[in-house]
Amino acid sequence: MTTVTDPAVAVVQRLYDAYNKQDLDGVMACWHPDGTEFLPLVGEMAPDRLCEHLKGFYAAFPDARTEVVSIFSDGEGHVCAQVQLSGTFTGGKFDGLIANGAHWSARMAEVFTVTGGLILRMDAYMDSMDLARQLNLLPPTGSPAERFMRGAFNLKTRLGRLFH
Repeated sequence: MTTVTDPAVAVVQRLYDAYNKQDLDGVMACWHPDGTEFLPLVGEMAPDRLCEHLKGFYAAFPDARTEVVSIFSDGEGHVCAQVQLSGTFTGGKFDGLIANGAHWSARMAEVFTVTGGLILRMDAYMDSMDLARQLNLLPPTGSPAERFMRGAFNLKTRLGRLFH
């Protein structure tokens, strides 16, 4: 086991440990009361909204896991982590979608600002279209369905230009 001496890295690692245990109290204990998390497709969330989001996420993806691939700190409260997030959509509805049993895995970059031993801000970056394809929300790349969607988009754009 590696000993972490940077307090900013230590709180981020505690956060990931709590995520993997689906320990909402542990996750929330890592956050500053005025903290903000930014997630693609969700937007900015204060800790109370983040807690509700995670409840739904854990219910929908009961086997969700986060693996830290790499983690870096500037020694002044800024931490960057590359993580591999994965799970299977076997639980309840999530963001209005009914579970379909799809397994997914997404590499994410997460940038943290830590102050007083608590996370003040986290910005997450990922390829949301790839995740949507893995969940079967979007058709596979190059498939007839994708070509149809692109054609419908182009038709809508041309019609919009014509009538604008």
